[in-house]
Amino acid sequence: MPTIQWNNLWRDQMVTWNKEEAYGNQWGDPDKLDILASVRERFIEPFVTASKTALEIGSGGGRWTQYLLGFHRTICVDIHREMFHYLIERFGAIPQLSFCQSDGTGFPGVPARSVDYVFTFGTFVHLDPPLIEGYLNNLRSVLAPGANVVIQYADKDKPMAAENSGFAMTTGPIMRGMVEAAGYTIIEEDTETLPHSNVIRFQLIP
Repeated sequence: MPTIQWNNLWRDQMVTWNKEEAYGNQWGDPDKLDILASVRERFIEPFVTASKTALEIGSGGGRWTQYLLGFHRTICVDIHREMFHYLIERFGAIPQLSFCQSDGTGFPGVPARSVDYVFTFGTFVHLDPPLIEGYLNNLRSVLAPGANVVIQYADKDKPMAAENSGFAMTTGPIMRGMVEAAGYTIIEEDTETLPHSNVIRFQLIP
């Protein structure tokens, strides 16, 4: 399981980032890499609504945040406050962007039943089942009726994930089991596009 110290490496890397390319694009630019563009087109673009609120877990340098700015409000969640400073530098102090420093797997300050759409990419692939279960349970209280949750997660049944020691010990059956046990219903899942992970969309059972 990745440790807190391991997780802090991403914060330290971002703080010293001085390249012209936006931080996060070193793992692939969704505007240039077809497999990432397909994730954007299938799992983000159909849900962006100017009257709704989005929440992104692990916003990092804004690689995916940029596609969520069409929402009325986009809440960026990260355990590292330094990431928020980078996002403000990148996007400016725009009114639709707000921030939530996570206390682990919670969402302090996010109002109950206020979030219509949740997205996370590049974060849950590093979270082993106990942490994922924590997030799934804590999300329940902040989701508005009919909210969509989209999560990319590691699939250790795929060779690229199995060979990556930084990837979590999750598979399709494990993830689907956790989602359903937490009281959600699975709407769709893409297990083919990404070579090391899957993307799942689900909703809270009314």
